[in-house]
Amino acid sequence: MLLFVGALVLGAGLVLTTTHGDLGQRRAAAEPKPVAAAVTAKPAMLGSDMLARAAHGETDALTALETMAARERTAEQTLALAAGRAAERTTALGKLRAELSQDARLIDNHDYRVRVLDFARTPETARDALGLVASLPGPWSADLLYEVWTSTPGNNGVAGLAEALLYSKDVVTKATPALEVALALRASKPEACEERKGLLDQAIDHGDQRSLYLIGRLLRRYGCGANRGADCNACLRGSDIVTDAMRAVRKRKAPRI
Repeated sequence: MLLFVGALVLGAGLVLTTTHGDLGQRRAAAEPKPVAAAVTAKPAMLGSDMLARAAHGETDALTALETMAARERTAEQTLALAAGRAAERTTALGKLRAELSQDARLIDNHDYRVRVLDFARTPETARDALGLVASLPGPWSADLLYEVWTSTPGNNGVAGLAEALLYSKDVVTKATPALEVALALRASKPEACEERKGLLDQAIDHGDQRSLYLIGRLLRRYGCGANRGADCNACLRGSDIVTDAMRAVRKRKAPRI
């Protein structure tokens, strides 16, 4: 009898132990697991304060957004990242402006011209960069604006603003004789053949490779009249003035922008 009671007690103990073990496992599974510090910090970092700092170009906030995959970002985060990058470019342009204000001769350095053109062709900084170019003393001011005007693709307004600034009265006077030839050829009206004859004489004396294409167009024998089939440059025929001008400007390299 005693052996039977002992067996019952021992069995009950094993059941209680197993039951408590199962309950402990279920409670452990139900309780939230500790999250790594980097993961718990992420939502806080991606809050509105962080987005505001990112939009102002703060490096740590931008880095947090840039390390996220594009598909993981929300639209708000994507816009904050774009604003931050634009703010960075604006800050960089400000530093470049300060350097050139202290020493305008730095624009003679090719690397500085490349930097200026990069800012001028970027929509976020184009207006301020073109304004900086317009304010530069000397011929680089007009040369750089001409480069932006004639080489910027698309219809984002950058080329149009560069053209308008180039023709402004305080900039166009900085143009070299070679650039003046190119500008005059571009502005010449189809019916002004005699005017172009004089411009070709100037091109022979001063023009550079920027005028080569413009002079080459004068070989066309159409474009005027009611059906645009008449020769706009009839006064240039019977002489070698066009080919002479092309030969002359081809020998003179354009400024190394």
